[in-house]
Amino acid sequence: MTIGRITNHQILLAGIWHLVENRMSKKAIVTAIAVCLFLVFLAVGGLGWAWVNRERAAVASYRIEVPADARAADLVVKETELMMSREVLQPVIGELDLLARWKLQTEEEALERLRSKLTVKAGSLADRVRVVYRDRNQERALEILAAINRRFVAARREASREGDLPPVVPINPVRP
Repeated sequence: MTIGRITNHQILLAGIWHLVENRMSKKAIVTAIAVCLFLVFLAVGGLGWAWVNRERAAVASYRIEVPADARAADLVVKETELMMSREVLQPVIGELDLLARWKLQTEEEALERLRSKLTVKAGSLADRVRVVYRDRNQERALEILAAINRRFVAARREASREGDLPPVVPINPVRP
């Protein structure tokens, strides 16, 4: 006796046939199949909607010089405070006309939106800082992160001169 490979379709048909043999009405069987198909379409539609509306990320990272007497985590907190500061983000709102683009009434609303989509955290190595900006539109995420970066570089350079933050170190330094 040879037993072949049983497919999912055969199992499904066997289950339906079992229902028919047990005198389940055709109307009940058709209703059960319709409900199952509806649930499958609903799940696929929900996954498709989530995929279309997922947020894309623009990512930047840089390296900081961590003094021997400092903790990298404390420095990342300071980096985050500077990156999220009004000094860095407010010019971005005007430069990219985010109030009009986002149809917002006040700069405070725009600042909150920027801050909610911006993440600053420690990188994979202790001396790295990773910056992520999320948006549903990839090009817009890159544009906003680039504008933030331009403003941050100037503010960061000033903070480094004043001794509030250690200097930034090139990730791939040029060697003579």
